[in-house]
Amino acid sequence: MNRHFDKETLKEILTYVEQNCTDLKEVITYITERFEYYWRAGESDKYQTIYGIYSYINKYNHTIALMTVEEIKNYLQGLNSHAQDEEDV
Repeated sequence: MNRHFDKETLKEILTYVEQNCTDLKEVITYITERFEYYWRAGESDKYQTIYGIYSYINKYNHTIALMTVEEIKNYLQGLNSHAQDEEDV
């Protein structure tokens, strides 16, 4: 993973998506709301983490509408596992 991800923010996004999102619109709405919140709060690590997630979803598909919620959950779980592995080292 080349990009730094804030572990707390990543876990927050993953938990919310796993527990509350059933369609892509809900995922994108939540991610956008959290990005705006952290942007206004000036929390750089947090909004950069969220921007990285959004960018991956968009880049992966060339159009955001093609990625399923399950694929997003799998991506977030992978990031979270990688972040935990780095923490354990």
